[in-house]
Amino acid sequence: MGLEVPTPTILPKETTLTSNPKISTISVPKLKEESLNETIELIRSSMPMRLSILIGVGIKP
Repeated sequence: MGLEVPTPTILPKETTLTSNPKISTISVPKLKEESLNETIELIRSSMPMRLSILIGVGIKP
């Protein structure tokens, strides 16, 4: 997809991300679209600090 993040630390976090029903409904349709930045913003605002930092580190805007 548009994400080129081969960092293993992101993968376990993404599993928690997808198991969260609220987030998966937000991120999955958004990722199919081309508004990846919006998705990151959404995840950032709805996730705890440490996760948003991880996302920020993995995907440098």
